Amino acid sequence: MPELVESRRGASAAVCIMAGRSARSIVRTLDACERARDAGLIDDMLVVGKGPSPELEVAAREAGAGFRDEAGLLPDAGPVHGKGDAMWRALEVLEHDLIAYCDADLEDFGPHFLGGLLGPLLTDPGVDFVKATYHRPLAVGGETLAGEGGRVTELLARPLLEAWFPEAATLRQPLSGEVAARRDLLTSIPYATGYAVEAVMLVDVIERAGLDRVAEVDLGTRHNDHQPLEALGLMAREILVGLSTRMEEEPPGVSAMAAELEALGRVVRERPAFADVAGLPRT
Repeated sequence: MPELVESRRGASAAVCIMAGRSARSIVRTLDACERARDAGLIDDMLVVGKGPSPELEVAAREAGAGFRDEAGLLPDAGPVHGKGDAMWRALEVLEHDLIAYCDADLEDFGPHFLGGLLGPLLTDPGVDFVKATYHRPLAVGGETLAGEGGRVTELLARPLLEAWFPEAATLRQPLSGEVAARRDLLTSIPYATGYAVEAVMLVDVIERAGLDRVAEVDLGTRHNDHQPLEALGLMAREILVGLSTRMEEEPPGVSAMAAELEALGRVVRERPAFADVAGLPRT
């Protein structure tokens, strides 16, 4: 890590922890980020929560991190439509040169995550965007199945990307929530709302910057909370609706699928490139 710190050369860096309503692993995550900050790798930490959360707020404050309720970020933009919308709104307070996004539910999170994500940006001027890859085991009962995690990736996202966006499909974990990028790039692309954000962001980054400016880093093993199939099915539909906006022709049935999701409170739409934001409509 000392070599990476020396490579910063004055570039400011922050990590944005997308916590939602989950506080189970936040202390571990913040501890790792705090160590990275104390070592000089990052300057700031921001925890973005969903709704008032005294537990999250206290944990953030004790670690020296900022805490923001997603609804308090850019309130003039109207209701918050899921994870991607919250990530987009966080750019309001993240003015750093380098920004890393991380999920808060990782059991394996350590300082090496931030070193891995920020390293290529610090050491290679030809890299603008970094995405994590890892081994994804699946815990079933008392048994752990190696390589059986990432079900939405393997059953939906990868086949879809291979067919319509083959460059994006070359990444091993196209849906990974751990990414880092130069702020100039992040503010130049729109953000899909909800769980469509990771896949659509990857497609947009490759379209705008080129695959050669995307790096993938292996961060080891990723254990996280596993969701039931019903929840994964909704997540998969959000991703499909989001990616359909990047296809030349919208597949039949997507509009109906989007309407069904919206009826469930899962709105998939697009927030404009942050650099272009002036007045924000309430949508």
